[in-house]
Amino acid sequence: MTVAELKEAIEQLNVEERARLEALLHPYSPDEWDKQMEADFSCAGDLAWLVDEVDEDIKAGKLQDMP
Repeated sequence: MTVAELKEAIEQLNVEERARLEALLHPYSPDEWDKQMEADFSCAGDLAWLVDEVDEDIKAGKLQDMP
């Protein structure tokens, strides 16, 4: 089956079936995702400076939407 065929089939699903598919493809709840991100971040060393730098760029309006 091609991606186009899958997309077409997904568009035919009702809301409940789409929710089941979403849960199958993305089994992690947002809370689990957040916990994993925190664990990954803490293992990467002290990157607080990077977060601060990004926050400064956001406040300064330096970010652009991706194309």
